[in-house]
Amino acid sequence: MLCASGANGYLGTTNWWFNVATYGRMWSPVRSFVNTYLNTDGSRFTDQADYARKSFSQELVGRDKRLEQSIRGLNYLYDGEVTVAQLGIANLTGYHMIKFSQDGQQYENGKNTNSIPIIRYAEVLLNYAEAQAELKGGSLSASDWELTIGALRERAGVSPTQPTSVDTYLQKTFYPDLTSVDLLEIRRERAIELLCEGFRFDDLRRWKCGELLVTLPWNGIHFPALNTPHDLNGDGVTDVCILTPGSNAPSGFAGTTVELKVVFENESEVSTEAFKEDGTLKASYYAVGSDQTGYDLYWFPGEERIWYDDDRQYLYPIPAQEIRNYLAAGYTLTQNPGWTN
Repeated sequence: MLCASGANGYLGTTNWWFNVATYGRMWSPVRSFVNTYLNTDGSRFTDQADYARKSFSQELVGRDKRLEQSIRGLNYLYDGEVTVAQLGIANLTGYHMIKFSQDGQQYENGKNTNSIPIIRYAEVLLNYAEAQAELKGGSLSASDWELTIGALRERAGVSPTQPTSVDTYLQKTFYPDLTSVDLLEIRRERAIELLCEGFRFDDLRRWKCGELLVTLPWNGIHFPALNTPHDLNGDGVTDVCILTPGSNAPSGFAGTTVELKVVFENESEVSTEAFKEDGTLKASYYAVGSDQTGYDLYWFPGEERIWYDDDRQYLYPIPAQEIRNYLAAGYTLTQNPGWTN
């Protein structure tokens, strides 16, 4: 446990990081990931025929409690007032992180007074579950499931029943080469339970899924219409209006506006050429959809992500100075594959 202490000057920065764009990086979960949170009865959210068209207020109903413990949900209070995501201000996708933060502006600017865990029992359980499943050909015994994944889900208000079939959405979206039901569920649980705790990048490299860092889009919440004020959390107050290029919000709307760079009818039409200005890529919002199906919000970060064909990023490069230090001492260190000194 990393203990906060105002008297000794040990304070956290979580609120600052999540709520102030000039300090944080606007960390924002993507909808592809949010879709993997189960319903409380243990069923898969993505097994619902209309899951892709659900608005933010609809998709949060009846889900794993950890979802609203990680993002600003339907009744999230900040400074005692119902508050939604700061879309386009300190958040990119509509899923505004709150995990390990405190519920008030007074804690911003590096003044968090809550202590932060260095290692949690949940991580120990997840490590054990994965090790047992890997050692046993991808299968986790009923007793080990109950001790680990089942226990974590029950604590989160989700049925602890061990699944017997592959979640095809989870498999296709994240781990197409994995066929083990138990390992897929362990990876789901690890991503959800350890969200924003510094594990994901190393986990993806450990599972040799680095390509996801390039191929997975920054998709956000679903809107039924553009140029129309939308009530994000279902409290009767319109919060945000997503605007087509060059449009203005309706007169009298006092909420947040987000202007799109371009609107595509389907994902196959998306091209980085659309985000160039004078030949330079620019960070931009865009949407995919139609008036009939509604629109999914997307963020383009202003640069194309790269995963090298030689997979060099699965290993960090050895610092050139370390190689020289060893050489001066009479030893030879060979640089990791794909990297140069």
